Amino acid sequence: MNTYWRFSHPIFPVLHWPSFVKKYDNLWRSTDSLSLSKYTGNDMLLLSIVNVVLAIGCQRSEHCPAEWRKRDAESLYRRSVRLVSAETLDEYSFEAAQLFLLRVIYLQYTSFASRCWSTLGVAQRIAYGLGLHKDIPEPTNQLEREMRRRVWHISLIMDSIASYTFGWPIATNKANSVPVPQAVDDEYLLEEGEGQQPANKPSRLDFFRYYLQLCEVPREITDRMHALGQSSIEQSSTTSLTQYISEMPKYCLQLDEMLGNLPSQLQGVNAPIAEECFQVQGIVLRIRSIYVRLSILRPCLLATVANRTIRSELLRAKSGNSSLAMGLLNDINKLCVSTARTVIERVHSNTHLMYQASTWHTLRVTFGSATVLLAASLLPDLHVDLDQEPDKTVWEQTIAIFELYMSYDISAQGGIQALQDYRQKFEAAKKREEPSKNEIGRAEMLPASQESILASLSAEIPAGLDNVFLGTGAPDPDGDLSQAFFDWNWLDFDITEVMRP
Repeated sequence: MNTYWRFSHPIFPVLHWPSFVKKYDNLWRSTDSLSLSKYTGNDMLLLSIVNVVLAIGCQRSEHCPAEWRKRDAESLYRRSVRLVSAETLDEYSFEAAQLFLLRVIYLQYTSFASRCWSTLGVAQRIAYGLGLHKDIPEPTNQLEREMRRRVWHISLIMDSIASYTFGWPIATNKANSVPVPQAVDDEYLLEEGEGQQPANKPSRLDFFRYYLQLCEVPREITDRMHALGQSSIEQSSTTSLTQYISEMPKYCLQLDEMLGNLPSQLQGVNAPIAEECFQVQGIVLRIRSIYVRLSILRPCLLATVANRTIRSELLRAKSGNSSLAMGLLNDINKLCVSTARTVIERVHSNTHLMYQASTWHTLRVTFGSATVLLAASLLPDLHVDLDQEPDKTVWEQTIAIFELYMSYDISAQGGIQALQDYRQKFEAAKKREEPSKNEIGRAEMLPASQESILASLSAEIPAGLDNVFLGTGAPDPDGDLSQAFFDWNWLDFDITEVMRP
């Protein structure tokens, strides 16, 4: 319970903690028999919520031995499902919406991708059935109003996370008229009157409000990324890329303004923070924001790798026939590489708090950043070499992060193996196609060599996988995140498309 409170509730405040703890404590004060036959439907919901909360805490508890962690967490989760399942829901309730969102949070740390997606669908249907997608027009008490807002916005965040992770379409409507929750902590929400956050005490809900904004930045540019990815594959012109480059400052400005307005407790630049909660929240926000910046930059790098015309334009720019767009593209690609390095270095230096606060996000962020470096290694001008510094250390940090997470997330082993396998494929292809210095000068052969490497890799890597950034569709869910690393549909781009000559 304490682990859940410390590391999960500050990120996704699905429950009103004082109310939940009071009900939880009452379970142990009962002098009656613990037979389930005496419980009503609402009691069953409470017991089911308690079990999934314990399961989430067990997943992240550093006090639970690694060999027990997965077993015990799964046992608690299965007990929750036995108590309440989607098939037995005869009517919707707010507690049911909370229950299924908590299960989504739990399933993020398992290998069941399809089950996570399906459970989120149930949670969203319940939310719509309860009218959480619209603010209550009639008067209601503060506690009920704010909790409804929290649960609705958490469902939006989960939908956004799942869609970007698996390359599936966003299920909820982009139009959202529900106000963000107030920055008022659980203990100050009232059933009568309007509670206020003390002026001298930062709110734990500040993080949630800013995290919502951070999720909206990539959501707004997804369509542009789709268009750029498709044109990079199908078209020979650089029109879409030039248009995307012209819009990038707007996206970056939105991100910079949001980060500039962060309250001091989340910026991590002042004196040591007393509350662990703000340390966890600040780290998650900062690393997530860097990764959003990488997501904005990355389509340009991938378009360069994927499109022969764009590479030719860049080569002509080196000869003095430089257009402004190609000059900017070269700088953007370099910035993308340095940002990927920064993401991995930040995650590695904060692994202790990150694995407890956001394991699923951390693996995704690390994997996405590492694959940016793999893609960049195909472009000689970017000077990315995983056998030389600084990239040698960055790659070692990537593997160390996945090794740490292996006892917490079943997909971590698949991630390590996938990264190592694809690195071997890249290096083997480059070695076969590397021009001989005895035959011809290296500078004259770079363009042809790069084309040959890309063609060779395209032949080696299985085709048929689409991606949210460089494809138009979404693959059928594999159902196993460990295997999905090999399929590349867990990434933010698809190597199959990137390697197409």
